[in-house]
Amino acid sequence: MDSNPPGPSLAGVPRQFATALALSPGMQGTAITVLRPSGKARFADHVVDLVTEGEFIAPQTPVTVIQTDGMRVVVRSGAPV
Repeated sequence: MDSNPPGPSLAGVPRQFATALALSPGMQGTAITVLRPSGKARFADHVVDLVTEGEFIAPQTPVTVIQTDGMRVVVRSGAPV
């Protein structure tokens, strides 16, 4: 197939995503998997998929949210700076 089939398209529809928990920069959680650089961390009672800026982070390490963009959550290890 060399072209898109006819019919409705969602290309022009704005995308809005949200995680189950409203995360903002500075919030702290704990890595529950190794982050290499993606993995999971716990914030309150929620487990969130996230990424680091490229560093590897071991499980049970405190992490801090540094950026969110829709469903993308970026963290670094340790407490907020």
